Amino acid sequence: MIYYRPRQIKQVAMQETKQLLQIIVATFVEALLRNGILMMEKINKKFNKLEINQLHFSLEKLRKHSSSAYLKMADSITNYSQLMPVIVISDENQGLILVDGYLRIRALQKLGADRCDGEIWECDLATALLLRLTTTRKKHLEALEEANILDVLHHELGLSQNEIAKRVARDVSWVNRRLSLLKDLPSIVRESHYQGRLSTWVITRVIQPLARANEEHAKQLVKHLDKHPQSTRDIQIFFEHYSSSNKEVRNRMITEPALFFESLHNKTQSQDAKQLNMGPEGRWRKNLEIVKSIVKGLQKLVTTIFYLNQDEQDQRHLQQDFKETQRVFLELENLVEKHIHDITTNSSNYIRDASGG
Repeated sequence: MIYYRPRQIKQVAMQETKQLLQIIVATFVEALLRNGILMMEKINKKFNKLEINQLHFSLEKLRKHSSSAYLKMADSITNYSQLMPVIVISDENQGLILVDGYLRIRALQKLGADRCDGEIWECDLATALLLRLTTTRKKHLEALEEANILDVLHHELGLSQNEIAKRVARDVSWVNRRLSLLKDLPSIVRESHYQGRLSTWVITRVIQPLARANEEHAKQLVKHLDKHPQSTRDIQIFFEHYSSSNKEVRNRMITEPALFFESLHNKTQSQDAKQLNMGPEGRWRKNLEIVKSIVKGLQKLVTTIFYLNQDEQDQRHLQQDFKETQRVFLELENLVEKHIHDITTNSSNYIRDASGG
């Protein structure tokens, strides 16, 4: 039998861990190759100058593009030319389908260009879209953009969720969750997201739940937000207030959402003004009042969380949490006393020096 010293045991463990990681990485890469995810190098690609008017734009609304993004891209192309080729595939019925590079194409059109640098992939549309989901050289896709691509793969091209999951090295549950993001979403919502006016967070946390409860209300709110954008925080507050209100108030909020947001903004401005008027001294007193209220609440919990025959480990953890909090407050107490002592001492020294003492 071989006996190892503690240091040797650590070295052996690290070596075994390193070998295990190498095996995992090798297995993962092999799986990617087998499932077709790393097949980009196997696809024949042709670089060429393409006529923009010959491209088919059927996939344009899979990605989100705001007007500001078009302007930034146009500015970049003006200064540095087109740095990355667009990606197209050749289809018997539709001709050259633009798979990636819509932002570049629209920017080039805005600049009056009629040709672009292109990369023609010799593969079918499903393969090209699967590569868009898995490639790392492209810009990160938002959850709804992934859902749009999956929607085409599943509902238009007929790939099963199991097949898609296998090809992109994901669980079927991931595919299903992404597709569920599009469920109950009115077309106006998807259009607003495509135009960059609504974020994925607002759509999934506010608009989608609202559409499931009342699609007409969701549409009206989106129409208002398209014309009068609001912050994510304000939209969330609107929805929380809507959710807790009765039918009459909900109808009034949807009919005249501008009144709610105006009231909210006025309230925020009033709070900001009050905060400014209070100054740091006011914030100090307010926060101490909050701390006192929390401490009083903790006092009421003492007899509940500490009891006879309690598990020693549980009790020790609760006491440890308390002592850590106590330590932080003692640090604050020491800081206050030290700072007051320092400014008092410095003031006395200044007076003595000024008087020539």
